[in-house]
Amino acid sequence: MKDRVSLFGNELTVCGYPHIAQDTESHTCAESALWCLYEYYGSKYSQYKPLLPSQIIEPLRNNAEHRMLPSRGLMGKELAICLNSNGFQSLDYPIEEHNKPIFRLINTYIESGIPLLLLLKGKNGHAVLVIGHTEDTSIYYEAGSSLWDQYARPWVDVSFIHKKLVFIDDNIPPYYISGVLEPGQESCLKYREWCVDSFIVPLPAHMFLVAETAYDFIKQVFNNPIVGLEKRGGKWVTRLLLTSGHSFKKFVFNHNDKLAPCLRNYLLRLTLSRFIWICEIYEARNFVKDGYCSGLLIIDATSDGKSLASVLFYMIDKDIFPHNGFKWKNPIKKASIPLFKMLSYRNNLKGDWNNWTTN
Repeated sequence: MKDRVSLFGNELTVCGYPHIAQDTESHTCAESALWCLYEYYGSKYSQYKPLLPSQIIEPLRNNAEHRMLPSRGLMGKELAICLNSNGFQSLDYPIEEHNKPIFRLINTYIESGIPLLLLLKGKNGHAVLVIGHTEDTSIYYEAGSSLWDQYARPWVDVSFIHKKLVFIDDNIPPYYISGVLEPGQESCLKYREWCVDSFIVPLPAHMFLVAETAYDFIKQVFNNPIVGLEKRGGKWVTRLLLTSGHSFKKFVFNHNDKLAPCLRNYLLRLTLSRFIWICEIYEARNFVKDGYCSGLLIIDATSDGKSLASVLFYMIDKDIFPHNGFKWKNPIKKASIPLFKMLSYRNNLKGDWNNWTTN
């Protein structure tokens, strides 16, 4: 977020993520995490507003099973109530033992630019925020790498690739980096016994298609014998993420000089829903930093994701795949159709690419 600060009488602008330390009386780690979340959303989007710690727990006062002050912390269901009372539709994902694949959902939501509330368990419970991931060569394709060769199928989504995540923790300075399987391993010694018990996703009110359903949908498309990736041969990498239709078009308009003008104009004129899932499709060798995708699948995130009517656009290389809402039609193949090349979508997460600034 962007904020104004005064330093020795000089007014400056700073871009960063909100951070607050707990006082263990009026608020603990749970309230601190919620405050950071509300401060971020309230500064960027008109439908949300920043809240004071006393306002955060207001929805709990009438039905609390214990006194609210001094604070004893909040349980997961209480965090969800606070979020749902202030404009979100929260989802709670419990982490069951040996259920490691669910961690890919964390990667998908983080790639979508949605801050997550992680509830940790150990000697004591703890709540932290995850707001991003690192960007190093380990997440990109390298021929002969054992990391990538373990995936025998013709395509793999980047959510399966282990990334270091960026944490906001009220006990330590912001932006510490760690892995999600052992979130305290690279921070203070007293955190090293913690593991993730569950995580909460603060979803927008008009977003219906959740990450696991969106992934199941793209899996059906890419495994389809007519329009899927196996038919094309070679290795493919997909990158699934949630964004708004407005933000996607803004990115296409401002940043995609590699996209052919006719395809660029088509995407800018395409009718999109308020929220969309986009899935970039890369030939594996092109999945590199500052690379480009060779295809794109756009799904209506305000739909139920049960029929092809959810597909708003699907193209790979020079092939456009139309449908009638129920089944795929023959691909459109014309010599006049240019090759699809689009820069990786960047609007969700800030980084070196935009000097860490925000609008």
